[in-house]
Amino acid sequence: MKLFGYDINFKAAKIDRSKIGQTVPGYMDKNPNALVHTNYTSMLNAYKSWVYVCSNKNAISFAQQKLKLYVTKQSKNEKLLVKTKSISKETRKYMERNSGIASLDCVRKSVDIEEVTEHRYHDMMKNVNGFMNRFEFMEILDLHQELCGNCFVYIVKDILSVPVEMWLLQPDRVTIVPSRENWIAGYVYRTMDGFEIPFTADEIVHFKFPNPKDQYYGWSPLAAVAESYNIGMSYSKYEQSLMNNGGIPPIALVAPKDVSYDEASWKRILTRWNKTYGGEKNEGKTAWLEGGWDIKQLNVTPREMAYLSGRKMTREEIAAAYGVPISKLTSENVNRANAEAGDYQYLADTIAPRCTRFEERVNEKIIPMFDERLFVMFDDPVPENKEYKLRERESHLKVFLTTINEERKILGLEPVAWGELPVGQQGNVPYDGTKPEPQEQQFSSTDPAQSQSQQFDEEGKVKKPTRKFSFDDEETQAQVHAMILEEVIAEVIAEEVNQ
Repeated sequence: MKLFGYDINFKAAKIDRSKIGQTVPGYMDKNPNALVHTNYTSMLNAYKSWVYVCSNKNAISFAQQKLKLYVTKQSKNEKLLVKTKSISKETRKYMERNSGIASLDCVRKSVDIEEVTEHRYHDMMKNVNGFMNRFEFMEILDLHQELCGNCFVYIVKDILSVPVEMWLLQPDRVTIVPSRENWIAGYVYRTMDGFEIPFTADEIVHFKFPNPKDQYYGWSPLAAVAESYNIGMSYSKYEQSLMNNGGIPPIALVAPKDVSYDEASWKRILTRWNKTYGGEKNEGKTAWLEGGWDIKQLNVTPREMAYLSGRKMTREEIAAAYGVPISKLTSENVNRANAEAGDYQYLADTIAPRCTRFEERVNEKIIPMFDERLFVMFDDPVPENKEYKLRERESHLKVFLTTINEERKILGLEPVAWGELPVGQQGNVPYDGTKPEPQEQQFSSTDPAQSQSQQFDEEGKVKKPTRKFSFDDEETQAQVHAMILEEVIAEVIAEEVNQ
């Protein structure tokens, strides 16, 4: 078949990967071990100021998320060799919403899923490498990505090829070795002494942030706002120089034209000036000049160069790149409402994608080394809408949809003795399935004027009063006759009003 003048074999294209090797970047041909142009060492050194604040918040929030191990079962009665416990309905629903988990082969083919409570994986995560615990490992793993966009993890295996330790490699010392056959042939780590240590492709797990310009190396938020970071550092250096110079811009003392001073006199005058007006403690003092002396300012003030607004814009641009709401960086114009909204947005838009990216990489590269039926998943990092859940719980109880104990189970609380009793709005009684007893008709005289003012049909006209009566003795008959007379009068009045 010809397409745009070319012969295309669709059947062969499905299995032929020979063209993939041709997409390896050209610079790799000249020097396969060459580093990319990005200076990762300078990025690691940029771990300060607002970059430190934002990247540190992301790393801590990511490391705090609960990562759990699960096992899939082919049948309800399947016996497992590991200790497990059942999962809640909420966890199962979250698995179904999590596209990365729901698409796993072991999950799609499973009949049941349970949480694994004891496993070699837990032992490895408890002491990741003998010198680093789980939290430290997860925190630095994310920090490497926040600063450099890449994190390289060396997997140490036992004789059965099961992982027992994980080591983080400095991202600025790792080089990816491309391959025209396998895309990646391996990795090379350069020590401080200049030695190169090779690693095979299956020994390294590469965690990275997406980079549309390079499929080998990741792209960090810091790289995206490098210019803003440099401007912020320039502001800080300028501010420091001002503080070192007395908290004011450099100035010149201009002596009167008709007066001359020797070197000793100049030194004495400058020493006295610096002692009186120099330094942070003397900032803002009013200078007193006499005898024709004058002050000449040599450069612009921070206010003239929009110093404060520039600092604020730099902070906001860096925070936006890292996905950190301003409400988490400053207390200015922050109240409880927008703080909670900021937390929700932060967890949903910043932390949740980082968790998903980590889950899929671990389930792809590490967990299959233990067992193909296992997978890891974070608990849902996004908090529930507290106000919505409270209204939902109240409505369930008011209409007798659930009991107290059922709601306590959702909250993870133990049942109580009175928790099976129905609870509803005052005056509401749960239906027991029996027919209601017929009630005797109650009678009372009705004021015609009151009937006229209260009873209207859909068109706004006064309804004609109707009643059904039953009586046995003469006294009751007399009472009913009087009531009928009142009904007739009310009917006549209603007709007159409608006309």
